[in-house]
Amino acid sequence: MDELINKVILGDSYELIKKVPDKSIDLCIIDPPYGIKVSHGAGAFGVKKKLNYKQLEKMSFSFDFWLLDEICRVLKKINIYIFCSKTQILPLLTYFVENKNCNWTLLTWHKTNVIPACGNSYMPDTEYCLFFRDQGVFVGGTPQSKVTFYISQINKKDKKLYAHPTPKPLAMVKNFILNSSNPGDVILDCFSGSGTTAVAAFETGRNFIAFEIDENYYKYSLERLQGTQQQMSLFNRYKDENP
Repeated sequence: MDELINKVILGDSYELIKKVPDKSIDLCIIDPPYGIKVSHGAGAFGVKKKLNYKQLEKMSFSFDFWLLDEICRVLKKINIYIFCSKTQILPLLTYFVENKNCNWTLLTWHKTNVIPACGNSYMPDTEYCLFFRDQGVFVGGTPQSKVTFYISQINKKDKKLYAHPTPKPLAMVKNFILNSSNPGDVILDCFSGSGTTAVAAFETGRNFIAFEIDENYYKYSLERLQGTQQQMSLFNRYKDENP
């Protein structure tokens, strides 16, 4: 574990997770590809918004559920948050609830500034996150942090800073960690992206293991994490010098 702990690691999560020992992870948070087909003329998701089509094209593929078997192997007890598309909800419920007998909660992120280009569909203003846990798994936090819905704008600043099309709100991920782990626990993220889970784990006093296959996202996430660590170090130094 020493070569994995508190590192963002460049590589294929399907291979890297094989290095993680059985029952060594306290909590997993993943934001895998959504399996949503994206076309060149897809309004807010297309070239009209000057987004990199190849970036969004990667979202068109779902992920291999074989990875869930590996995640369950490395978790001490099933304790996982999975950001997902609407079409992924049913198969994930089947996997964790029907087959694994887990408790579950549907969490939602409501975005107030989506582009109003929806054609004959409802607005794409909501994203979903499923929380699955074994019977008796710790759930802490406070009443304020245990809400099931989050309301905020799409973080355009983070999109530009980290060159990632779908960064999740840092405050939301920090709440997940505070609610479902203890200080010093190990948090796993198999699709690290812009490094939100790694930063949230560091800021809440947890350890982390993060995998990212895209070299550009990997570089940006390292810079982001290093910046957060430097800021925290300066803040702690100031507190020590000004008790």
